[in-house]
Amino acid sequence: MLGRLGSGSLFAWSGWKLPFTLYLAVARPADASLPENLTLAAVPHLAAVTTGAAMLRTLVRARPASRNA
Repeated sequence: MLGRLGSGSLFAWSGWKLPFTLYLAVARPADASLPENLTLAAVPHLAAVTTGAAMLRTLVRARPASRNA
Protein backbone atom coordinates (compact mmCIF):
# COMPACT_ATOMS: atom_id res chain seq x y z
CA MET A 1 0.00 0.00 0.00
CA LEU A 2 2.77 2.46 0.87
CA GLY A 3 4.55 1.61 -2.37
CA ARG A 4 1.52 2.61 -4.40
CA LEU A 5 1.14 5.78 -2.37
CA GLY A 6 4.79 6.67 -2.95
CA SER A 7 4.57 5.88 -6.63
CA GLY A 8 1.46 8.00 -7.06
CA SER A 9 2.97 10.84 -5.07
CA LEU A 10 6.16 10.95 -7.13
CA PHE A 11 4.33 10.71 -10.42
CA ALA A 12 1.52 13.14 -9.63
CA TRP A 13 3.53 15.89 -7.93
CA SER A 14 6.20 16.09 -10.57
CA GLY A 15 3.71 15.27 -13.31
CA TRP A 16 2.09 18.68 -12.96
CA LYS A 17 5.26 20.59 -12.02
CA LEU A 18 7.32 19.38 -14.98
CA PRO A 19 5.15 20.90 -17.76
CA PHE A 20 5.03 24.27 -15.99
CA THR A 21 8.77 24.25 -15.39
CA LEU A 22 9.43 23.40 -19.04
CA TYR A 23 7.00 26.10 -20.18
CA LEU A 24 8.74 28.73 -18.06
CA ALA A 25 12.14 27.58 -19.29
CA VAL A 26 11.04 27.93 -22.93
CA ALA A 27 8.83 31.04 -22.67
CA ARG A 28 11.06 33.04 -20.29
CA PRO A 29 8.35 35.58 -19.34
CA ALA A 30 9.89 39.01 -18.69
CA ASP A 31 7.61 39.88 -15.78
CA ALA A 32 8.21 36.64 -13.84
CA SER A 33 10.63 36.50 -10.95
CA LEU A 34 11.83 32.89 -10.85
CA PRO A 35 13.08 31.48 -7.53
CA GLU A 36 15.11 28.65 -9.07
CA ASN A 37 17.22 27.66 -12.02
CA LEU A 38 14.62 26.11 -14.33
CA THR A 39 17.02 23.70 -15.99
CA LEU A 40 18.09 22.30 -12.64
CA ALA A 41 14.46 22.16 -11.48
CA ALA A 42 13.34 20.15 -14.52
CA VAL A 43 15.86 17.36 -13.93
CA PRO A 44 14.47 16.13 -10.57
CA HIS A 45 10.88 16.47 -11.82
CA LEU A 46 11.67 14.31 -14.84
CA ALA A 47 13.46 11.80 -12.63
CA ALA A 48 10.50 11.68 -10.22
CA VAL A 49 7.98 11.10 -13.03
CA THR A 50 10.15 8.32 -14.45
CA THR A 51 10.72 6.75 -11.03
CA GLY A 52 7.03 6.91 -10.13
CA ALA A 53 6.03 5.21 -13.38
CA ALA A 54 8.72 2.55 -12.92
CA MET A 55 7.59 1.90 -9.35
CA LEU A 56 3.98 1.51 -10.49
CA ARG A 57 5.00 -0.91 -13.22
CA THR A 58 6.99 -2.97 -10.72
CA LEU A 59 4.16 -2.99 -8.19
CA VAL A 60 1.59 -4.05 -10.78
CA ARG A 61 3.80 -6.89 -12.00
CA ALA A 62 4.58 -8.07 -8.45
CA ARG A 63 0.93 -8.15 -7.38
CA PRO A 64 0.09 -11.64 -6.10
CA ALA A 65 -2.33 -13.62 -8.21
CA SER A 66 -5.84 -13.78 -6.78
CA ARG A 67 -7.09 -17.17 -5.69
CA ASN A 68 -10.28 -18.59 -7.11
CA ALA A 69 -12.42 -19.82 -4.27
